[in-house]
Amino acid sequence: DLFWVGILMAVCSFMGLPWYVAATVISIAHIDSLKMETETSATASSRSSRRSREQRVTGIIVFVLTGISVFLAPILKYIPMPVLYGVFLYMGVASLNGIQFWDRCKLFLMPAKHQPDYVFLRHVPLRRIHLFTLVQIICLAVLWILKSTVAAIIFPVMV
Repeated sequence: DLFWVGILMAVCSFMGLPWYVAATVISIAHIDSLKMETETSATASSRSSRRSREQRVTGIIVFVLTGISVFLAPILKYIPMPVLYGVFLYMGVASLNGIQFWDRCKLFLMPAKHQPDYVFLRHVPLRRIHLFTLVQIICLAVLWILKSTVAAIIFPVMV
């Protein structure tokens, strides 16, 4: 995986696109923060991306802070583990907003008359959306099970 991330980082550099890292949430948030949108409407769904700001400061700061954290280990050990778990839990839950898979999972629990107006609901029947989401949930469960076994070493090959 790291090899492909390196290759894609080089491609992004040549094309003037923002760098990203192997952590999906950080990458998406970084690219979204550099996106410049048109101001055609107040609703987020009708905005379109016009271009992307180019800068390399974020990557440099992340790598410098990661390097400095090695020297801060004696101080960082005083942070209680429940605090760290809480921070990571918050980051995980906060990142679910706007992910289409999560939106489709929530549709399982919603009556049809209370469903939001998603674009994919306009063009695809709800039954088909539920089937596709169920297939994704099964694939996620299989990957989770494989990750928890000795077979986890072949995980990058399976992705």
